[in-house]
Amino acid sequence: MGGKEQAFYWVYMLRLANGSYYTGYARDLIGRVRAHRSGRGAKITRSFTPVAIAACWKLYSGKGAAMRVEAWIKSRSRSVKQDLIDNPELLGDLLGRHGRAEPIEAIDPPPAGTIDQF
Repeated sequence: MGGKEQAFYWVYMLRLANGSYYTGYARDLIGRVRAHRSGRGAKITRSFTPVAIAACWKLYSGKGAAMRVEAWIKSRSRSVKQDLIDNPELLGDLLGRHGRAEPIEAIDPPPAGTIDQF
């Protein structure tokens, strides 16, 4: 019974060279980080290079759900973002409390805590 692996999107937070955070979503986390590092990512990551994957989650829903989670994180204060980085498992609970429950898994520690190799 060769089961197919469940499809998912990554939702991630990058720590940038200026100390700020960038939040995004992708099917291929490592490929997307490479794009950010090479200047083909978001506008801010062209100006301030990503230095670490601060936090990441696997979201077992579609693209629309990934976009909603990304937008929700982006709309939070820096202190909430820092709480999510320090305790990534909190995201599922916080989303549920705000009526946005999604099947999500915190990946702690994030892959490649330092991203110099990308």
